[in-house]
Amino acid sequence: MINGLKYTAGSLPGKRRKTQSSTQKDAEKRQNAKNTKKRERAFQPSWKVDRDWLQYDEASKKMRCQTCIDFYNNDERRSMLRPESMKWLDGTDALKKDNITKHEGSNSHKYASERKPPKPSAIGQTSAAKELKNLRNAQFRNAHAIAKWNLSFKSYVRLCKLDHAKGLNVNSTYENDKSAGEYIAYIARDKMNTISNVVDAAKYVSVTLDGCTDSSGTEQESIYVHFALEGTVHQHFVCFTSPNTTSADDIYQSLKSCLDCYLPGVQSKLVGLTSDGASNMMGVRRELVATHCLAHRLELGVRDAFKKHQNYDKLITLLVGLFYFNAKSSKQKKELLQAYEALKMKPLVPTRAGGTRWVPHIHLAATVLTKGYKAITTKLANASHKNPKAEGLYKLATDFNVVSFLLLVKEILGQVQNLSLMLQRKDTNLGEVVLMKSP
Repeated sequence: MINGLKYTAGSLPGKRRKTQSSTQKDAEKRQNAKNTKKRERAFQPSWKVDRDWLQYDEASKKMRCQTCIDFYNNDERRSMLRPESMKWLDGTDALKKDNITKHEGSNSHKYASERKPPKPSAIGQTSAAKELKNLRNAQFRNAHAIAKWNLSFKSYVRLCKLDHAKGLNVNSTYENDKSAGEYIAYIARDKMNTISNVVDAAKYVSVTLDGCTDSSGTEQESIYVHFALEGTVHQHFVCFTSPNTTSADDIYQSLKSCLDCYLPGVQSKLVGLTSDGASNMMGVRRELVATHCLAHRLELGVRDAFKKHQNYDKLITLLVGLFYFNAKSSKQKKELLQAYEALKMKPLVPTRAGGTRWVPHIHLAATVLTKGYKAITTKLANASHKNPKAEGLYKLATDFNVVSFLLLVKEILGQVQNLSLMLQRKDTNLGEVVLMKSP
């Protein structure tokens, strides 16, 4: 036990005596509290970011919800609101962000927002429009390119990857072949709407119809429309159609259904029909002005004239035989190139001499044979000892009459091809063709 200390039951420790300095500090604090004004809350402009519904009146210093004001515009709807939500209709002076967040998450505000009519936006200002603009610069252009170049939809994915490699900021969500097909469909629909609007402004319209078979052997008819508008000749592709058969009635029904689908009302404006001159195209009832394709008619006339020559069949056999003799065998093609190299000539491989484009195909095949005649005959002579087909082609290639006819065909078809190309120009009309025939 410490000397000098006593224990007394119920005693409490004494309070510290206030010094003069501490008393003076307390007095200063009380005085500062009296002099300090009450804090005034202010509306922050940043609160309106992504909140188009939030309105603030500077005069009354109150906030309002425009979405709730527009929706709860009658007594029946206002009866659904709680007192704290009613304040946002008349105005609330509780300028706190928490108050805004609380109202934004309330059921009454969400209910009004879901039923709010869409606000009209300026063209190109919505987020969807901006996204479409980016797509037009990248995805839509890639889709248009593969459609224009007849590429596979798989190529669309490769083009999109190339855009990323270039550092372009492109959304990668739609980088698949399915999206490519959808984009091309949108482009085709927009293009067809543009064509339809232009056709509506025309008074008279003509149709061009031509048939061919695709790689699967299916008959396909291509449809074009022609018309003049304000002194300018317009030519537009409409579509491909596949008739049940190649009879005149099936082709007519297929053409009619396509025109009704893509160009409604155009049938009342039809005045002319252009085709290849076949009987199932021309018909017997001439309700329209029927025109035989000028270039096609020219080629048919030239071919009919050549067929009357006794060496025509021999020349065609030679040109077709040379093409397949080298195209079907890599060995024969390699030996032909070696012959060109040994003779120090520019290599020219025989080309196809048939097909729908008769004049340019025959002219090109005749030109190749004429320029590479020395190397081709040398190669055929070497191969004729072991190959009967090469022997037969060599005899035809060295026949004086066949070679003379070859040079004649090459010279004539060169002029005919230039004339055919001129007839195929978009700005060529029947009046100019009549003047060409005049002496």
